[in-house]
Amino acid sequence: MRIPKFKSLEAMYALSSCALLEKDLSKPLGEGENLACSWLQAILSIDRNDSSNQDVLTLLLHLNEQHPHLYEWTIRACYVEPSPLSARAFKALARLFSIRDFPCDPIELLVLCLTVSHDWDLEEAALLLLKITECQYLNIRSAETGEVEANRHNDFPTTSISACRYLSKNYPQLTLQIFSEISYRLESSQASRQSSMLGSLTVWFQNIGKSSIMSLPLTY
Repeated sequence: MRIPKFKSLEAMYALSSCALLEKDLSKPLGEGENLACSWLQAILSIDRNDSSNQDVLTLLLHLNEQHPHLYEWTIRACYVEPSPLSARAFKALARLFSIRDFPCDPIELLVLCLTVSHDWDLEEAALLLLKITECQYLNIRSAETGEVEANRHNDFPTTSISACRYLSKNYPQLTLQIFSEISYRLESSQASRQSSMLGSLTVWFQNIGKSSIMSLPLTY
């Protein structure tokens, strides 16, 4: 008897809160036989009229902070998987960071948001996550600059290209790290993602040679 795919999704959702996948999540997803990887791809590939797909992934990420391979798989899926699977993976990440602090590489997250923000259906979520990233990871607050940083955060841009220009202008010391992350992701990404990354590079490229880049970089 064939089980309806929506019933399968509900079963996967329930099992995702259990410890049954812990063994698979403790090793790199996508290498060899990995039940977690197969399940995630199946879940995110099912067409739904609600957000159940990405809710499963958000829940798994939330419950498995101690297993960074799951987070790494999700980031990679946003680049290499076809739409709408990649879109659902990103929405799961955006939801995760909107409800809690989560350990991450802010440069990795920054580049991902700038890349997917060119998709009209992801632009709003990407800009929100960029704003969260700036607030939680990029702003270096002090008693002297706290008011300036708060105003900067409140005036965050509302379009993908303006956000890229804003970040490039205000954080030129991140330029080389941005270049490094884009270079790492470029070759394996979908064509649309490659185009978006190259577009971001043209904006950050204007910082090359500026003396500000030679200042002490932000470290995490």
